Amino acid sequence: MYQNPYEELDWEKSHWLRGNFHTHCGARPGDNCGKLPLDDVAACYKDCGYDFLAITNHDALTILPKAEPHLPLLLEGYEYSFDGHMLCIGSKSLSKDAHEQAASLCCQEGGVVIACHPHWKREDYWTAEKILSYGDITGMEVYNGVISRLSGRGLASDTWDEVLSSGRLIWGLANDDFHRWYDLARCWNMVFSAPNQCAIIEAVKKGRFYASTGLYLTELKITEGQMLSLSAVHHNGFEEEMRYEFIGSGSRILSVKYGTSASLLLDFEEPYVRVCITAQNGAKLWTQPVYRSEFFERNQL
Repeated sequence: MYQNPYEELDWEKSHWLRGNFHTHCGARPGDNCGKLPLDDVAACYKDCGYDFLAITNHDALTILPKAEPHLPLLLEGYEYSFDGHMLCIGSKSLSKDAHEQAASLCCQEGGVVIACHPHWKREDYWTAEKILSYGDITGMEVYNGVISRLSGRGLASDTWDEVLSSGRLIWGLANDDFHRWYDLARCWNMVFSAPNQCAIIEAVKKGRFYASTGLYLTELKITEGQMLSLSAVHHNGFEEEMRYEFIGSGSRILSVKYGTSASLLLDFEEPYVRVCITAQNGAKLWTQPVYRSEFFERNQL
């Protein structure tokens, strides 16, 4: 029996929040790497339709302004910037200790830890083995929007599959890694959550979100007959025929379907199945995997 992280979600109700977990800004005490003031960055994201924004400056906890209706919800956090960068979202304390200690502290404070840009500058920036060695990492950037203008590969679905295939359940995110104005709104995460920091972090821990560069998921369900069905539209609601890739362990493509929706009968022993949807203009969406809990539980022992 496959477990579905989107099970029992009401796709008709507006509990979906659009947000970015990787944002740099400047012009406030403690900010150290962005060129634009926090208020300007937040206002730009609000104009682009974002509901929340995590402020993650390098090795600095940013002083956040009070909630304002013209700004997205701002989440606490920072980017741990020793080799093997990590986002510590919801962390109330800054740590410059070793990776294990920093990640553990963030989780103890109720936060979530995300491995950043696995292929930045070199293919092995974050290997699957390295991610597996840190038990408190909950997610990784399957896509990082800033890498395309720097050095390396922004797409890291191969590393994601390596980690999943090893028996570690980990979630995939798409983040802008915003530093300059031209990094704005390249990608986002849609989180099924109430609009507050604790609820968003809890939803991320449960995998109740998906990653996108321009598409919205309109449904993902598994029927009693083990039929996995899903559909997506463009961010403006436009519906078109898209490519649906059903992907299993080892990045193996199990099936490819074309249409405004797609289905796959889960009548095999694959430990997990995730879906990558691609529109005709190149926009992508990555679902979290549906998975066999016994495979992941067995490999955690």
